[in-house]
Amino acid sequence: MLVHLQRMCLIWLTQLPKHQAGQELRRLVLLLMKIETYNDKLYWVQSLNQWYNNHKDYIKEKSYRPDTEKY
Repeated sequence: MLVHLQRMCLIWLTQLPKHQAGQELRRLVLLLMKIETYNDKLYWVQSLNQWYNNHKDYIKEKSYRPDTEKY
C-alpha cells in the first residue's frame, strides 16, 4: 500500500517542486518505502506533522485566476 501512496504523491508533487514546502514534502514522500518498523512509522508521521505545522499557512493560501474566475 505504501508504494501506491508514494507513487500518487510523487505524481502530484512533480519532479522538481518550486516551493520549499513541496521540496520538503517530496523528500518525506521518498522516505515512505524506508519504513520498516513501528518506530520508523512513528518518526515519519511525526516528521509529516512537523512539516504540516511549518507550512500550514502556505497550504491554506488560495490563488485566483481572473480568466476563469475560479480559486
